[in-house]
Amino acid sequence: MSASASASASPSAAERWLLPMLASMRVRPGMYLGDERIESLSLYLSAYQTAREDAGLVGMHPDDQAMLKSFELRLAEGMPEGGTVEGIPWNVLVIMRDSGPRNIRTFFGLFEGHLQVLGQSLDNVPPWVPSYASRVRDGAI
Repeated sequence: MSASASASASPSAAERWLLPMLASMRVRPGMYLGDERIESLSLYLSAYQTAREDAGLVGMHPDDQAMLKSFELRLAEGMPEGGTVEGIPWNVLVIMRDSGPRNIRTFFGLFEGHLQVLGQSLDNVPPWVPSYASRVRDGAI
């Protein structure tokens, strides 16, 4: 999709899919991802965002992008001193803390802690319904 087409889409609160998706995935990550590795989650989110953009939808709401960036900065602050972690993506920072095959659990613990600092929680997020299904449900299609 062209940059102008992406820019013309005006994101609304209804287009925020990140937290509802993560809240659903947290319960059974293997069902969505096939395993419990943070690499799989990162790839899934990236591919989902790209697919939305290709379909003419808002890829990721700017508020959700900012939330992931602030999470990344919080993770970087908590890393041991002496190493440079600036610019390292959030998923790699999680791997630096836990390189195990079920490190998505570490991610969800850290991310929930970050949300609570922001006055939010995945526990309070409504269930995720993909955009097309919600548009059909709401009679838009």
